[in-house]
Amino acid sequence: MFWFIAFIIVVGLIVEGVSPKQRDKTPRNPTSNSSYRREYRELLENKKARELKKQEEAKALVQARAPKSDKKATQQPPSDEVLKSYSINRPFRREPEVSDQTSSPLAHELEKWGIKSLWHMTHIRNIPSIKRSGLLSHKSPKLKALNPVDISDPEVQRWRTRLDPCFGLALHDYVPFYINPRNPMLYRRKDIQRDICFIEVSLAALEGKDFLVSNGNAASSKTEFYDGIWGLQFLPWEVLRADFWTDFDDGKRKACSEILVPDAVDPKFIKAVHCHSAAGAGLLAQKGINAVISTDKYFR
Repeated sequence: MFWFIAFIIVVGLIVEGVSPKQRDKTPRNPTSNSSYRREYRELLENKKARELKKQEEAKALVQARAPKSDKKATQQPPSDEVLKSYSINRPFRREPEVSDQTSSPLAHELEKWGIKSLWHMTHIRNIPSIKRSGLLSHKSPKLKALNPVDISDPEVQRWRTRLDPCFGLALHDYVPFYINPRNPMLYRRKDIQRDICFIEVSLAALEGKDFLVSNGNAASSKTEFYDGIWGLQFLPWEVLRADFWTDFDDGKRKACSEILVPDAVDPKFIKAVHCHSAAGAGLLAQKGINAVISTDKYFR
């Protein structure tokens, strides 16, 4: 009889799957009764309170370390000593970064050809309005109202009234960008290049646009146009990547190959403004505009 009872007890324990010692060590469910539920709730509330306290302390620490604004200092133009303290090709002040959307197929294809930015040439006096309104096509009514300083050749501009063979728009309906900013157009304006700035624009400005690619100066009758990124293969890369264009047949025209974007480019796509010297950067700084001194993009 004794062995029969012992056998029944052992079988019961095996079926239950827990030894007596393990049963004693099994943690109680905190929600099994009211007292444990109350203790569990208090534990969660205390944990949440500690986390909120840490967040408030971290926020207070950040505010304490933040530099105090000095309105009088920001109203003063930069001194000559400050301007001289910035070396060549360094930003006068840090420009907010713009996403290039380099993960997009369009940007990836452009970068395969060495195009990391788009370059627009303009007079330094036009920079404030460009930062506010963006880059506008030559025919834009808004641009005419701004009365910008024009550095283009009037004779060349007359050729840009013709229609492009791809979309049937006048070339003046596009915002022009150079692939190589150090080109014959700048050399022709070498006498005023200290007053010329380059607007560096993100490749993201081309996303969703029916843009044109030209294998030379768009104003030339010899230039051919391509409706989109597929035209990059036909560009004169040996000229665009050379230090100078005079060693190539028709190099002057080819070195001015363009990417033309219809209508306008929003100011959010502006990556940086490049100037010839510290004097130009200082002039823009007085207007609250960050600039980069990039002498390598200009001629000596």
